[in-house]
Amino acid sequence: MIGQQGNFIWAIIPRYKRKVRPAPSSGKFIPRRQLLEPVAEKDIVAELIGADEKHELISAQWTGVVLTIAPPSQMQAGQKMYTIGIPV
Repeated sequence: MIGQQGNFIWAIIPRYKRKVRPAPSSGKFIPRRQLLEPVAEKDIVAELIGADEKHELISAQWTGVVLTIAPPSQMQAGQKMYTIGIPV
């Protein structure tokens, strides 16, 4: 979800990305919570902008990008997402 509000372009991206579950015939069982793995901050940034702007935005994180972890109402209880605001 990407939008603009006031002087910020913001985006909400899931904090976890889903791992691939093995085929049922393999006989392995993996708990659902282990199918989710943390997404690194730099991966979130890469999803928000093109590769050409990647370096610029990552360095800007320390000077003006707002990074919070917020549970939006449309998410399941306990599932958190990153909200990144980029000053424009």
